[in-house]
Amino acid sequence: MTDPSRALLRWIYASDTPRAVVLACPFSEVRRVPKGTLVVEVPTCVDARYLGLAAQLRASGVDEVAVAETCSDAPTDPGRSWQVLAQALTGVHRWQEPSGRWGSWRPEVLYLGSIPLPRRLVLGLSVTGVAGPLDLHQSEHDRELQAFAQLRAAGQFTPVPVPSTAWRLAADGCLACGVCVQSCPHGALTLTVDEGTARLDHHPSACQGEGDCLTLCPAGALSSPGSLSLAELVGAGPTELARVPVARCARCQSVHHEVDQDYCQTCRPRTEQVFGVTADVAELIRRAEVYRRQHLGWGVGQLVSEAGAPTHRD
Repeated sequence: MTDPSRALLRWIYASDTPRAVVLACPFSEVRRVPKGTLVVEVPTCVDARYLGLAAQLRASGVDEVAVAETCSDAPTDPGRSWQVLAQALTGVHRWQEPSGRWGSWRPEVLYLGSIPLPRRLVLGLSVTGVAGPLDLHQSEHDRELQAFAQLRAAGQFTPVPVPSTAWRLAADGCLACGVCVQSCPHGALTLTVDEGTARLDHHPSACQGEGDCLTLCPAGALSSPGSLSLAELVGAGPTELARVPVARCARCQSVHHEVDQDYCQTCRPRTEQVFGVTADVAELIRRAEVYRRQHLGWGVGQLVSEAGAPTHRD
């Protein structure tokens, strides 16, 4: 996933922090600005999608974030427009160009997604490097949550009901197999086994909505009616999705959901026929499919089939 805000924050941390930042759409013309104002042109209309960027700027010491939005295609719905930024964050307002030429300068414009390296870093003049209020080693998602938490503690952020990247998950028929846990690259799902019970938990703050857990679950137990709102996400703790009675296999020590059996499905045939068993081809294919989904993702054939592309059998 791309992270254009990291380069912008790196530029700000290695320079003198601007007093104000103007977020401008490609069709806005910001001709003159007061001293200490930085103009950042974003690739699309400035709308609710840039709430996380505005929060990172405010948490990084920028006093004001102004929005220069003149695009005719910009959303007018208050729940999606740039006004969401002003509703959620203090210090955000619509840009107004200075009335006189005295005390204003031609702006320095940075283009989000094409931010150059700061001159101080290139010349080796920056003593502190890129240290700042937010951790640039974190993902954009984690930095946004860090910024929201800092601003909320300072009374400068009010959670608003706009969609977040985190899924609202539900589990029905969970087998405690752990495929969903291993498929999530962000650790948003955990499976804890304690005294014969497996508990599946969802950590919304780590969820980035990639949906691999929904696709790869072999039991089809996970479902999602939609995403969590930002108001629900900020400060949210783990959510328990399922509790499953489990037993530990007496042979391989793996956890399985068939509590009335001493052995898991893999070890059971081997214990019944110690001199060898005939492989169940259908079961082997099923297990291979689960392994492929878990470790390799969807196969090329599946992608071609879902795309509706013609094959040699058509």
